[in-house]
Amino acid sequence: MIDSASIFPSLGASARLYWRSFIYAWLAPVFVLIVWPLLGVLGALSTKLSAVISFLIVIVPTMMFANYKARRPLQDGKIPRVHFVIWANLVPFVVWVTLLSIIFVPLLILGD
Repeated sequence: MIDSASIFPSLGASARLYWRSFIYAWLAPVFVLIVWPLLGVLGALSTKLSAVISFLIVIVPTMMFANYKARRPLQDGKIPRVHFVIWANLVPFVVWVTLLSIIFVPLLILGD
């Protein structure tokens, strides 16, 4: 019986080998954080309905595209599912939390 650990690359190696697939998922939070305030400035978020429509038209397709691109190594059987979950879901979440912390924690500390 073949050991599955010998078939798949390590976690770090899977990121190095397939970073071109994962980069979309890693940068999606940055794109969302740039586009969402721009939509507000342009008046696209003036009502709850327009905010929902903007979310459905811009944010959801961005996330779906990023996930589609990141899923390619998993579909080809080159990485295990746990690597996909870490690189395509956990890392973007960490990027999102880090960006929000960098932006909003100083605002909370400084007050208004």
